Amino acid sequence: MKTHFEKDIDNIIKKIQKLNDSIRNPIKETNEIIKNKQPIQNTNYQLEQHKWKQQYLNYKRDLKKNIDNHNKPKYNNIESMEELNKFILENDYKKTWNRLDLFQKKYKLKQYIEELVETNLLLKDCKDELYINLVILLNKKSLKKVKYNQMTHKIETIPNIKLLENKNYKLI
Repeated sequence: MKTHFEKDIDNIIKKIQKLNDSIRNPIKETNEIIKNKQPIQNTNYQLEQHKWKQQYLNYKRDLKKNIDNHNKPKYNNIESMEELNKFILENDYKKTWNRLDLFQKKYKLKQYIEELVETNLLLKDCKDELYINLVILLNKKSLKKVKYNQMTHKIETIPNIKLLENKNYKLI
């Protein structure tokens, strides 16, 4: 029966023999390492770091190539208040309905109601009442599915309103 000390010596001898075999046959040893090795932790992190470093180097290389194009600021030349107003109006309302400010939504609701009156789909008497009801719905945040065209800056339809034949409306 072997003692604990003898078992340790046997293990050490086996490890030395294995090391000697791997030195004599390096190909066999590399295959064993590949089979027995656990995956390295944080490989994704290392890959991401390498990727960012490569992107940074590419960016720097491109900067050196395109020195003229890099530092040119882009300005909008606006010479009058009318142009400024027009510029703000064009760019401020180029958002989705959910991204518009509360003031902008109210303004667009007024425009939509005016358009309904002009096309004779709604009576002038109902105009103020409809606006108040829509603002109440807007404040309750139940006017979210409004079809708003960003290019024309107009409301196309409001699903909460049903226009009746007698040129009145009904809230749904």
